[in-house]
Amino acid sequence: MSTLTERQSRFVELFLHGPDGVRLVATQAARAAGYAWPAKQGPRLLTFPHVLAAVDAGLERLAVHVGKSREK
Repeated sequence: MSTLTERQSRFVELFLHGPDGVRLVATQAARAAGYAWPAKQGPRLLTFPHVLAAVDAGLERLAVHVGKSREK
């Protein structure tokens, strides 16, 4: 399994936890992470299995967190 580069890790972090307008928007997350061509690279990053796996894992953690906060 490939590991994420520093910039890919930043992209995943911004995609999952960035401010409004960046969170869950691949192009904006890529722009904020410093990619040169964010409109192409943002969506493309989500096709890389190791990046998608990191995003999926982060979304699962968020779903569990939301589920637990609703139980209270």
